Amino acid sequence: MDFLSNPWALVTGVGVAMALHVLAVKVLAEKTSKKLPLWAAFVTEVVAGLILGVALFQAMKWLTGLSGAGAVLGAIGSIVALVFGWQAVKMLVAMIRDVADGKPDKEARRAALWVPTLVPAGLAAVTGLVSNPRGIGGGIVAAIQAGITLAYTLSIVKETIKAQKHQVPWRWFAAAVSLVGGLVLIAAIAYIDGLLADYLSGNAMLALRLIGGAVGLAFAIAALADISDGVPEKHVRKFATFGLPLLYLFGSAIIAWASKNASSGLDLISGSMS
Repeated sequence: MDFLSNPWALVTGVGVAMALHVLAVKVLAEKTSKKLPLWAAFVTEVVAGLILGVALFQAMKWLTGLSGAGAVLGAIGSIVALVFGWQAVKMLVAMIRDVADGKPDKEARRAALWVPTLVPAGLAAVTGLVSNPRGIGGGIVAAIQAGITLAYTLSIVKETIKAQKHQVPWRWFAAAVSLVGGLVLIAAIAYIDGLLADYLSGNAMLALRLIGGAVGLAFAIAALADISDGVPEKHVRKFATFGLPLLYLFGSAIIAWASKNASSGLDLISGSMS
């Protein structure tokens, strides 16, 4: 449902979220170091963030769906929302480290508000790109989103693998972040692939897709060897970020090409032996 069809629901949601935030900051966590009030403030901030996140998600869906003169505004908004979404994931890393001592401090409580607020907006930006294509303009936005995703994914992974304690859980967290980055790249690469198909020949597109599928397959093989000890290291992260989108989008092209050429090869052998 378009959030503009019921603006009072949006106003009410934002008002409730702000009230909860004030409760957390000014009442529950005001000048105290006790764990129970701080955790109560933390949970209250999460609830406020979830409410704001739902409102922002609906607003972003509307913004990215604009057409005509509003399409430029929608494109800019989707890029900004994606940045906010990835910044929220980066804040999540700091939040996890902050609560590791069993007490959510100020930075953790701030992240508890903003992470659930901003992550849905980033998701809406990506889904908006897929569901509302805009030709070459959409391709430019897709390329920008891919660049932003790569930059944040690599930055967050670099930050997490530096952890000296709980290294195995952090390795899995880094793999999960890489997977999220790869899923975002699927949408961007698919959009760019469709755009290139309008300008390149069929043979050129087939060659590009075969190369992409082969690279994705190579990443998958390396990842399987990497995960054999139960700890996801760099090859798993590379597959999740780069290999998965390529294999998902172009793996079928590799299979179809291999099947066709295998049949041709058998026919050639059969002909030479007869």
